[in-house]
Amino acid sequence: MLEVKNLTFKVNENGIERNIVKDISFQVDDGEMLVSFGDEDAEGLVLFCGDQYEIAAWQVIPASDALKCALEIFHSQGAPDCIDWGEL
Repeated sequence: MLEVKNLTFKVNENGIERNIVKDISFQVDDGEMLVSFGDEDAEGLVLFCGDQYEIAAWQVIPASDALKCALEIFHSQGAPDCIDWGEL
Protein backbone atom coordinates (compact mmCIF):
# COMPACT_ATOMS: atom_id res chain seq x y z
CA MET A 1 0.00 0.00 0.00
CA LEU A 2 1.12 3.54 -0.74
CA GLU A 3 0.17 6.33 1.65
CA VAL A 4 0.64 9.99 0.72
CA LYS A 5 0.11 12.77 3.24
CA ASN A 6 -0.18 16.51 2.58
CA LEU A 7 0.88 16.41 -1.07
CA THR A 8 1.22 19.77 -2.83
CA PHE A 9 2.07 20.03 -6.52
CA LYS A 10 2.95 23.36 -8.11
CA VAL A 11 3.63 24.18 -11.74
CA ASN A 12 5.34 27.15 -13.30
CA GLU A 13 3.91 27.87 -16.72
CA ASN A 14 5.03 30.96 -18.61
CA GLY A 15 6.43 32.48 -15.42
CA ILE A 16 3.23 31.98 -13.42
CA GLU A 17 3.34 29.57 -10.48
CA ARG A 18 0.12 27.75 -9.63
CA ASN A 19 -0.90 25.00 -7.23
CA ILE A 20 -2.34 22.04 -9.10
CA VAL A 21 -3.11 20.24 -5.84
CA LYS A 22 -2.53 21.41 -2.30
CA ASP A 23 -2.30 19.41 0.92
CA ILE A 24 -4.10 16.27 -0.25
CA SER A 25 -3.68 12.88 1.40
CA PHE A 26 -4.64 9.45 0.05
CA GLN A 27 -3.91 5.73 0.17
CA VAL A 28 -3.52 3.36 -2.78
CA ASP A 29 -3.91 -0.39 -2.34
CA ASP A 30 -1.32 -2.72 -3.86
CA GLY A 31 -1.80 -3.29 -7.58
CA GLU A 32 -3.48 0.05 -8.24
CA MET A 33 -0.51 2.23 -9.21
CA LEU A 34 -0.74 4.04 -12.55
CA VAL A 35 1.76 6.15 -14.47
CA SER A 36 0.96 8.99 -16.87
CA PHE A 37 2.10 8.91 -20.50
CA GLY A 38 3.24 12.26 -21.88
CA ASP A 39 5.72 12.50 -24.75
CA GLU A 40 6.73 8.87 -25.31
CA ASP A 41 9.84 10.01 -27.24
CA ALA A 42 11.18 12.11 -24.34
CA GLU A 43 14.39 10.81 -22.79
CA GLY A 44 16.05 11.25 -19.41
CA LEU A 45 14.71 12.08 -15.97
CA VAL A 46 12.88 15.06 -14.53
CA LEU A 47 13.73 16.04 -10.94
CA PHE A 48 11.38 18.00 -8.70
CA CYS A 49 10.81 19.01 -5.08
CA GLY A 50 14.45 20.00 -4.63
CA ASP A 51 15.62 16.88 -6.50
CA GLN A 52 13.87 14.70 -3.89
CA TYR A 53 11.79 12.94 -6.56
CA GLU A 54 12.49 11.87 -10.10
CA ILE A 55 10.31 10.57 -12.91
CA ALA A 56 11.02 9.54 -16.46
CA ALA A 57 10.70 12.46 -18.88
CA TRP A 58 8.10 10.54 -20.93
CA GLN A 59 5.76 10.66 -17.90
CA VAL A 60 5.58 14.47 -17.87
CA ILE A 61 2.31 15.96 -19.08
CA PRO A 62 1.56 19.63 -19.83
CA ALA A 63 0.37 21.75 -16.90
CA SER A 64 -3.00 22.28 -18.60
CA ASP A 65 -3.53 18.50 -18.74
CA ALA A 66 -2.39 18.15 -15.11
CA LEU A 67 -5.03 20.66 -14.05
CA LYS A 68 -7.73 18.79 -16.00
CA CYS A 69 -6.61 15.55 -14.35
CA ALA A 70 -6.64 17.05 -10.85
CA LEU A 71 -10.20 18.28 -11.35
CA GLU A 72 -11.33 14.95 -12.77
CA ILE A 73 -9.70 13.03 -9.89
CA PHE A 74 -11.44 15.34 -7.42
CA HIS A 75 -14.85 14.69 -8.97
CA SER A 76 -14.55 11.00 -9.88
CA GLN A 77 -12.04 9.67 -7.30
CA GLY A 78 -10.58 7.57 -10.13
CA ALA A 79 -8.02 7.75 -12.91
CA PRO A 80 -9.01 10.57 -15.29
CA ASP A 81 -9.68 9.96 -18.98
CA CYS A 82 -7.97 13.19 -20.14
CA ILE A 83 -4.53 11.51 -20.49
CA ASP A 84 -3.16 8.05 -21.25
CA TRP A 85 -2.22 5.78 -18.34
CA GLY A 86 -0.18 2.63 -17.81
CA GLU A 87 0.07 0.28 -14.82
CA LEU A 88 3.22 0.08 -12.70
